[in-house]
Amino acid sequence: MKSNALLIKGMYTINPFIAVGAGFGADALEEPHYSTFPLFASIHITPFEHKKLFLYNDLGYSLDTKISYPGLHEELGVGYKLMFRKHFGLSFHLGYSLKQMQNIIIEYDNGMKGTFYTTRHSLSAGFGFVF
Repeated sequence: MKSNALLIKGMYTINPFIAVGAGFGADALEEPHYSTFPLFASIHITPFEHKKLFLYNDLGYSLDTKISYPGLHEELGVGYKLMFRKHFGLSFHLGYSLKQMQNIIIEYDNGMKGTFYTTRHSLSAGFGFVF
């Protein structure tokens, strides 16, 4: 089971240790194939003075569209920021991801249809650009 995601976050630094923000994205899950479009709130907590290591939590809900399923979206983990200039750097993260998908319709061989939901737990790893 693998997936690919493109998430965009806008963060606001409250103080040197806490940043909050919001984001949206697209998630393509494989085996079985599902898509989600999450909207979420995000918090980054930097517990150390050097401001490179951070803990994060993204919590939100995926939109119900013709090509995606609604449901809870949550990810929490640890990240590392590597800044090259004052307003440019890279961010690496490793975390736990939980996705709940609802209203999944399957059609059985006898012509009957059923609706169910599923919960997916996974480890996530990724990188991002910091501006």
